[in-house]
Amino acid sequence: MPRRGDASPSAPSPRAQIPASAGAIGVPSQRPIAVPLVVPDFSLARSMTAESSSRHDVREPWLSVIVPVWNRADTLGACLDSVLQQARDGVEIVAVDDASDDGSLDALQRRASARVRVFARTERGGPCAARALGIEHARGTWVLFLDSDDALCDGALDEIATLTRKVGPDVGVVGLAYRFDDGRTSPDPQFPPGDVGFEDWLRWRVRARETDFLPCHRREIYDALPMPRDGREGAQLTWRIASRWKMRVSPRVGGLVHTHAANRHSRQLGRLTQASKRAHARMSEEILDEFGDRARVLAPHAWHDMIYQAGWWCFAAGERRAGTRRVLSYLRRRPASLRGWGCLVCGWLHPNLFARLTRRG
Repeated sequence: MPRRGDASPSAPSPRAQIPASAGAIGVPSQRPIAVPLVVPDFSLARSMTAESSSRHDVREPWLSVIVPVWNRADTLGACLDSVLQQARDGVEIVAVDDASDDGSLDALQRRASARVRVFARTERGGPCAARALGIEHARGTWVLFLDSDDALCDGALDEIATLTRKVGPDVGVVGLAYRFDDGRTSPDPQFPPGDVGFEDWLRWRVRARETDFLPCHRREIYDALPMPRDGREGAQLTWRIASRWKMRVSPRVGGLVHTHAANRHSRQLGRLTQASKRAHARMSEEILDEFGDRARVLAPHAWHDMIYQAGWWCFAAGERRAGTRRVLSYLRRRPASLRGWGCLVCGWLHPNLFARLTRRG
C-alpha cells in the first residue's frame, strides 16, 4: 500500500555505521551499509533540550513519518515542512536517502535533528528498500509513508491520530485520500466506509480507477510481513496486508501528489535492472499462487488481470516461455483482448522494444 529506489562523503563525519541490514538487491553477501546521519552534538543537544519541555518526548513517538528520498533536493524542504508545521508531540520523521546524486543527502543532513532522523543507503535499491530501512529505525507504533515530492495537507496528522484512536486492534491500516496536482483525487471511487476486510477490499479494487491513498500502518505489521528489498514494488505486500488486517480510509484529502516529478517511479520502468524485472516476475507469480483461487471466486476480473500481469513481467524479464504460458492462459479467457495479443507479439521481440510498446495495465 505504500505507493510510490553512495552516500558516504570522503571526509570524516560523526556517523556511526549500522549493520548490513540495509540490503543490496540480489547481492546478499555484499549488502550496502546504512549510515545514520547525525548533526554535531551541540546542535542535537539544543533540539533535545527544546523537546524535553514537551509533555511527550519525541524519543517515544506514537507516529513515524517515513520519507524515502531519491534525487529530490528541490522538493525535500516543502515535503518535510508540511509535516513539521503540524507535527505535535510524539511525531518523528525518518528520512532515508536512496543513494541520491543531486545533493539530497546534504539537504537532509542540514535538516537533521531530534525530530528529523536521517539515514542513507550506499546503493540504490528503490522506494521499497528505502522504506524498509526506515521501518527498521522507526520508533512509532504507527508508520506513515510520504513520498519526498509530495506533501501533507493541513490537519492531516490530526485526522490520522483520530483514526488510529477510533479503530480496533484488527485494523492494521488507516489512511486519507490523495489529491493530484491535475485535480484528480484517489481513491476513485471512494474507499468503502468503515472497517474493510479482504473480500470487500478486493471487490472495491476490481472496479477502482485509482487505488492509491495516504497510508498509515501499524508498525507491528512489518514484523510479520517485511517490506521487500529485492527491487520489486509493494503490490504483493498490499495483498498480504489486506488479507490479514482490516483497513479504514477516510474520504478526506490528506496528501498532495505531484505527478510532474521527472524521477517518479512510474517513469522509471524502462530503467529497471534485470534483477529487478526478475523480482517483479517472481512477485506476480507468487501473488497468483497465494491469492489466485480466492480472486477467481470473489473477483474473476481481478484474477484475469493477475494472470496478464504475471505474463507481462515475465516477458519484461526476458522469460519468454513463462510469459507465453501466462499470456496464452489470459487469452483463453479473454480472446478479444488487444493488450493480451499485443503483449504476446511484442514479448517475442527484443525485451527493450517490448517495454516501450506495451504497458502493464
